[in-house]
Amino acid sequence: MSVVRFSGVTFLLLLAAVTAVVAGPLEGRWHLVHESYGKGKGNLAGEHRPVDLEFKRVGGELAGAMRTDEVRPFVSWPFAPADRSADAIRVVERTVDPEEDRVRVRYVVEPRPGDDLALDIVEDYRVVEEGRALVGRVTVAFVDDGEPRGSYELQRRFERVP
Repeated sequence: MSVVRFSGVTFLLLLAAVTAVVAGPLEGRWHLVHESYGKGKGNLAGEHRPVDLEFKRVGGELAGAMRTDEVRPFVSWPFAPADRSADAIRVVERTVDPEEDRVRVRYVVEPRPGDDLALDIVEDYRVVEEGRALVGRVTVAFVDDGEPRGSYELQRRFERVP
């Protein structure tokens, strides 16, 4: 029987490689570093609260959570804006595809009492740059009593938190 000896550095590299295979590129914490309207170049991320996304295995499934400076600790993603209750969200579609390094969720934020304006939101992200960034877009469509009333799109870039 032969004994294989690893240096500390070799062991850490091997452990990192095994962890990457087991964990997958989507898993982990991501910090919003850039957000802009449409194809705009201005960065809105610094203009409002910090945003972190986190993906981890819960009961064998990859689940998302979000945290801001106003919402701590992490809460299930997607979550309702501060002026609405958690019951205001209806998830229409959620796709977490660790094989494709993608996550997509479509949800409706129901109108406030006395208002007919709902928000139909799609968030679609993919892992890029060898797992260092999560990029994508958020499309927010306004729906008034079942009729479309306009929309806007945000481009977002998150970077992995070590």
